[in-house]
Amino acid sequence: MRHRGPLSTKARRRMESLSHDRPVCAETRRGKTDNTFEASAKECEGSIMSERVEFRRYLEQNGVLDALTNAMTALYNEVEKPDHAMDFLKRHIIALEAEALASQKAELEQKCQVLTVENQMLRSKLMQYEPSSETAD
Repeated sequence: MRHRGPLSTKARRRMESLSHDRPVCAETRRGKTDNTFEASAKECEGSIMSERVEFRRYLEQNGVLDALTNAMTALYNEVEKPDHAMDFLKRHIIALEAEALASQKAELEQKCQVLTVENQMLRSKLMQYEPSSETAD
């Protein structure tokens, strides 16, 4: 291996944050250092917490948490636990997605039928008001 020399300040901070298992906030990454470490630590925690809350809201809005919860519940309720839990979870989530798509397909087919009937009805009304091309000749 090649020796690269001493670590930069940025790299050293990153290594310290990884070794202490605490995230590095944007202010620390930009090199913002002052004597009020506790204040900046609280800012970091606040920004990290808001990011986590935002991400959790995103997952909830897109149904990810419900899908994972359902899959985990199904795995928990299995009498004989599968050898590969990840495969079980993947299959369960895919099955949920397939079920949702089948439901969506049925709704769209029904809507298509309604629109087809409406289209035929409107065409027949239109033919009453427009002279046909055969009589115009």
